[in-house]
Amino acid sequence: MIQKTFPKEKDELIFIISLPGMTRKCALNLLSIFGSPSGVLEAMSKGSFQVELHRAWTRWSALARGYRRGHSLKTLASRRIGVVVSGEDSYPWLLKEIADPPLALFIKGNLPPPDSVFIAIVGSRNPTPYGVEVAKKLGRELSAAGVCVVSGAAAGIDSAAHRGALELNGFTIAVLGCGVDIAYPASNRLLLESIRKNGCLISEYPPGIKPDKFRFPERNRIIAGMCNGVVVVEAAEKSGALVTAECALSENREVFAVPGSIFSPKSAGTNFLIKNGATPVTCANDIFEGIGISKTAMVSRGSNERKKTLDLLSEMEAMIVNAINDGYVYPEEISNRCSIESRLALSLLSQLELKGIIAMGSGGVYFSRIQ
Repeated sequence: MIQKTFPKEKDELIFIISLPGMTRKCALNLLSIFGSPSGVLEAMSKGSFQVELHRAWTRWSALARGYRRGHSLKTLASRRIGVVVSGEDSYPWLLKEIADPPLALFIKGNLPPPDSVFIAIVGSRNPTPYGVEVAKKLGRELSAAGVCVVSGAAAGIDSAAHRGALELNGFTIAVLGCGVDIAYPASNRLLLESIRKNGCLISEYPPGIKPDKFRFPERNRIIAGMCNGVVVVEAAEKSGALVTAECALSENREVFAVPGSIFSPKSAGTNFLIKNGATPVTCANDIFEGIGISKTAMVSRGSNERKKTLDLLSEMEAMIVNAINDGYVYPEEISNRCSIESRLALSLLSQLELKGIIAMGSGGVYFSRIQ
């Protein structure tokens, strides 16, 4: 549980966290010694305890003497980076219950409503085609039911899960092992931008922090801690995804695993999890049952938003969206269902696609982005 909450000294806390060389452990230690962010800054500005506390204390003292209240948050805002600290209402409610919660989360994008259901999908960075397809399928199904899909934006399973959610314009969160201003891996730059637009990028590390290896196990506790459950799609015997599963178990979160071939090393980790009590997953319904929420209840959460969206459309546009419903439909089939000419159907489809309400999938089929 969070022991230190300082929403009234948010700017001071962000200043301390962002000091060069500052670590979470050191920040917590300083807050414990001096009682509050303002207490830490006062001690720093006086240059107290420089030998006992940290080799960077002298440098920190010089920076603390130049501290200007409000400057840290203004600088972040100018870069379109938000921040939420422990003790604020917008801090993810499940995350604040873990043993070692972040003091702050830096955000690019927008956090979902506090009462959202969060499910993490994680797995191998070098998956099989089977693993990629399963991760995308689960991302789509969870997104269609209004679940926020959480992952780490790594290559492989993480990316596939995010993309599956994005196919239905779903809300997805990428928890990073670096600053939110750094595109890592670089090959996922466009994916990260899409995630920002349809959800958010979050990190406990200040902007500018590079993706050092030791940060990824640290970020895994956040992925597990903020979610109702964690799904491992593919993982070898020594996979980082299993670390996330261990974090989930330690915080009493549900752990799910996708069964795989007994001949595939990429499924050794997931099959091990199942043998040791993880719930096998073949579809999103297995996850809903595991966390004790029915799919019907999840879908009903989004029904009001769907109605609001349809109310803003013309009668013919709404008819097209209802014809597509939750399936994958070819343009000629839409024309037949709505009893309109193909040319008009294509025109309406283009308008709805521009509005972000529908999208074209592979093979020229259309699907609805609202459920």
